[in-house]
Amino acid sequence: MIFSKCTLVLLILISLFTTVNSYPAGDDASYHEVFEQLVNLKADPQKSADVSELVISRETGTFTLEEGKLFLCTQVNGTVCAAVFTGKGTFSYTPPDDIEKEQLERFYEKRELTKNFEVLFLMFADSTLSELESKLDFHPGQGADEADKQIFWSLKFLSDESAEYFNPDLILKKANYFFVLR
Repeated sequence: MIFSKCTLVLLILISLFTTVNSYPAGDDASYHEVFEQLVNLKADPQKSADVSELVISRETGTFTLEEGKLFLCTQVNGTVCAAVFTGKGTFSYTPPDDIEKEQLERFYEKRELTKNFEVLFLMFADSTLSELESKLDFHPGQGADEADKQIFWSLKFLSDESAEYFNPDLILKKANYFFVLR
């Protein structure tokens, strides 16, 4: 079933989040320290890349970063787990089965979806970092302040600081298929 963008992202996040009490003892940093690093992510001004026609595909969705700038974010618990793109891009979604296509058609009068965007905030614990590093040339660059504004609003949307919830795989430095965007 197709939900609004906010509902869909919230459902994905709710299914992935954990609480402070389930953070294993003895890891590099406390859950609280790592949570603080996550909610205070910034664009790393030393890790900027000019982007042209970069394609990132995950299952049935494809992001085409047509033209713009991508910053890797500061590390969290010693690992880069986020990036932000500003510029011109397109998201394409092709539902995997007829039921999803019918739902998409019901809500959007289309069996496939294509949307333009100007900002893409990615959080990941999968192969995205290696993919970006292999396809882009990172160097010091301008524009981190604007990227930081986009990160701030994305994190406001994705996190609940009072409850201190976040995906455990990002915190535990565990490679998996976690990939979320705003």
